[in-house]
Amino acid sequence: MYQGLHLANALKIVRANALAETALAAAKYPASGAFVDVLGARWVTILVHLGTVHASDTPALQVQEVTAINGTPVSISGLLCEVAANDDGEFVVFHIDPTYMTDGYRYLTLDVSDVANGSFGDITYLLYMDSQPATQPATLPSASVFSLPATS
Repeated sequence: MYQGLHLANALKIVRANALAETALAAAKYPASGAFVDVLGARWVTILVHLGTVHASDTPALQVQEVTAINGTPVSISGLLCEVAANDDGEFVVFHIDPTYMTDGYRYLTLDVSDVANGSFGDITYLLYMDSQPATQPATLPSASVFSLPATS
């Protein structure tokens, strides 16, 4: 699909939560005002790497679409995953083709619920762009892209 392109030129990375070491709360990731804009993306992958899932939690992960960066999210049918307490260290992967999103909706968020006892996870959005994104989030270290041969 992206033959001959550098990953850094075709992929925009958006972290949805601050640190994997921080327990998940029943919330939207990212929160209102910071929903992920998928305009210009061919595909979006939401990658959830679960840490320790508390034995009393049964986390539910629901992908939602939104019309505005601070709008009201609406669940996307079929994009729900209910996690078991013994799913420590597992990955949950959602693939979204933005052309199938409801007309007028261009933002995404992941609604996490049924976590109250200290379950952990890292949520990352991967946007497969037609061209290099204008900016990457400031949370990426300056030396996060490596190339061989080296480019200047």
